[in-house]
Amino acid sequence: MSRVSLFERFSTRSLLIAAISSAFLLRILLLGHKSLWLDEANSLRIATIGQADLWAGRSEQYHPPLFYAFVEWWSQFGQNEFFLRLPSAILGTISVVLVFWLASELFSAEVAISALWLAALSPLLIWYAQEFRSYALLGALGLGSILTTVILLRGGGWRYWVLFVVSMLAALYTHYSALLLILAQIALCAGLFATRRATRSGFLLWLAAWPLILLGYWPWLRTPPAATFLDLLLGDRSYVAMLLKSRLGIDYSQALVVGAIALAILLPAGFVLLHWLIRHYADALDRLRLRPSSQFVVAILFVLLLLLEVIPLGYSLKRQLSLFWPFVLIGFAWVWPWKRRHTRLLTAILILSALAALVNILAIPKDQWREAVTYLARQGRAGDLVVLQPGYMSIPYDYYDEGIIETIGVTTSASMDRINSALDEQRRVWLVVHTKDVADPNHTVEAWFAQNATRLRDRRFHNLLVTLYQR
Repeated sequence: MSRVSLFERFSTRSLLIAAISSAFLLRILLLGHKSLWLDEANSLRIATIGQADLWAGRSEQYHPPLFYAFVEWWSQFGQNEFFLRLPSAILGTISVVLVFWLASELFSAEVAISALWLAALSPLLIWYAQEFRSYALLGALGLGSILTTVILLRGGGWRYWVLFVVSMLAALYTHYSALLLILAQIALCAGLFATRRATRSGFLLWLAAWPLILLGYWPWLRTPPAATFLDLLLGDRSYVAMLLKSRLGIDYSQALVVGAIALAILLPAGFVLLHWLIRHYADALDRLRLRPSSQFVVAILFVLLLLLEVIPLGYSLKRQLSLFWPFVLIGFAWVWPWKRRHTRLLTAILILSALAALVNILAIPKDQWREAVTYLARQGRAGDLVVLQPGYMSIPYDYYDEGIIETIGVTTSASMDRINSALDEQRRVWLVVHTKDVADPNHTVEAWFAQNATRLRDRRFHNLLVTLYQR
């Protein structure tokens, strides 16, 4: 009797249920265990201030309002770490289902099942499904817009046209990174036309959606936060502008004009080139996929990416990549469809993914504000003063603080005068420094304390140093 492989033992429905269940369990595992860090606490602060101040640019300088509008409603029912992060975990699980659906629309059922499991166990997607931020919402909406684009191009009709408009507009109202989805949609158009799976009527419907999306997005573009963001992006104060000026000596306004012209030329040219490549080399790509040597190279690449997902560096880049990571996983699934000949390789890949995800959940810490504030509450006395450096770290501190100890943030010289006055009154001062995000690169605040006060003791938490001083 021949041995029955794992890939033949379970039905597609069983695999789907098991993957979705695993995805949800991993995303809620120890969901409230880690403290809220600065950006998470700031999300709650912005939401509780209200939408009027957000649209006016008083509570948030840049970001669109949809995520904060949801948080404003959701936080009425609870504000502990688990409850605040729960929507991200749910949306992250929904994204796994959307990955399966999208892969099944583009490829075969075997590719869809592989993509389903790779997404369910992805460390990067799990990390952002456990954060109280907008990226899980953006990811689900982004996948929804891409999925409806594919179905619409294949003749899905008006129902999917409405879903595309809603999902794309909602994604734009969630984060500016949603604009990058347009490039993915253009690539899909080229690929589906090249493989003769797109209809002209569907393409015209997709084009017709954009004036309505722009009309719906126009009110936000007229707000102060959007103006501030565009000024930062397009103005001479942006990082890109300063880099071009200092390194290359190029004026930013000229670079923008040249870039706009280049984009107008390259987008149609890129569409035509991609269409031609897919049409002429689809068979060769399929043969390449079956070579063991090419699969080995792809497996090494996947393992390297797993390591990068776990290493606690580059979060600014990772949160941008998280929007497109599901499509990368679908690409890996295309190389390793859920078939018996891939049993050993896929089993190893999925075990490595699960282990890497557990490392992210169990071992990679966030700023330990809860532990630091608890320590201060236990060790502090009446009349003590807590000084936060940088001053904006009062945002996560205030989330955990119960008002036991008076607190100030170091922002101006007046703050230093107040600290000096407190020491003159023989009060004890606790200095809480965020070691990875110090606003003062010369650490003059700590130097001032070293010259004007005596250090009694200190305690380190992740990314935080708590030191007690007295005159």
